[in-house]
Amino acid sequence: MPIFQAIAEGAPYDVFRARVEAIKADLTDLDRRIATAEALFDAALNRMETLLGNPDLVAEAHDHLTRLIGRITLTPDDTAPNGMQVTIHPTQNGLLAGVEMDGKK
Repeated sequence: MPIFQAIAEGAPYDVFRARVEAIKADLTDLDRRIATAEALFDAALNRMETLLGNPDLVAEAHDHLTRLIGRITLTPDDTAPNGMQVTIHPTQNGLLAGVEMDGKK
């Protein structure tokens, strides 16, 4: 039975309080992990810029980018530089590896 339905039918909220708090904690942790993954992805892309600037390291940069980027979408946008908005869609494995790396630090 859904929690809201049970409460509406007279069940005391205290019965569900622990579960609600556990769900809130899970959501907070998920938000933190998403923010961490996004920050790691941004840092990795910035590092790729540096690697791509060095001809001796282009192959290494290419390997990293292949693991991080799943798809790139270009959308016309009059307000964006050169009239295109670029959206980089990371690979799920690349983000998960970043989150796991963060947990080991």
